[in-house]
Amino acid sequence: MPLEKRIEDSRKKAVEELAEVLLRDCEEMLSVLDRLESQLGLSPAECFRLLYQLGELELDDWSLLPHAEIVDFRRRVINLEARLRAVLTKSEKRQELLVRLASGILTTLAEMRRAYKKIVNLLASGELETTLPSIELNADLLSWRDYLGYALSLLEKLGLDLDSKVSAEFTVLDQDMRKVLPRIVGLYREAGDDPTPYPDQFPKSFWWRQI
Repeated sequence: MPLEKRIEDSRKKAVEELAEVLLRDCEEMLSVLDRLESQLGLSPAECFRLLYQLGELELDDWSLLPHAEIVDFRRRVINLEARLRAVLTKSEKRQELLVRLASGILTTLAEMRRAYKKIVNLLASGELETTLPSIELNADLLSWRDYLGYALSLLEKLGLDLDSKVSAEFTVLDQDMRKVLPRIVGLYREAGDDPTPYPDQFPKSFWWRQI
């Protein structure tokens, strides 16, 4: 089998496995929400994960899934969103979900800010691309920005607003990232270690993946 064909098949298999993992995880978290009458039952981190994983299922390009599975995949995603909307019709759960979601996002922003400072310090000393491989840049910063992008897109679709404190902290961090990421990505590419090699796999609105 040609190398290109093996790579393509490997990518398709990885996409199938990821889709199933995300679907099952969202289904399990929504089952927790469905079972409890008044309590939420999910931690702040889980509330954030539910939003960004469902957002990823809705926004990402899943065209590599086998054609026979696409219809069922879309049906399951639509059902998950409908279940989340049903939860949000209950005022007590809606409020608690938003409070915990805000907490989960604030924790994420704090971790991203720490990673950002480390990256900027390495950049200033000229050691970034030789000290921190692109896989770590993704793990510490870019992937979490992806998760925020997915969660915020889903929130907008659901007609929900971020807590003002969360929104302010997110805006500041995003502005800071816009100032340095083009230079950072350029340095990694010059070193042959592109941190964003597949921009077409992400929504066009994800500016940090379209540099």
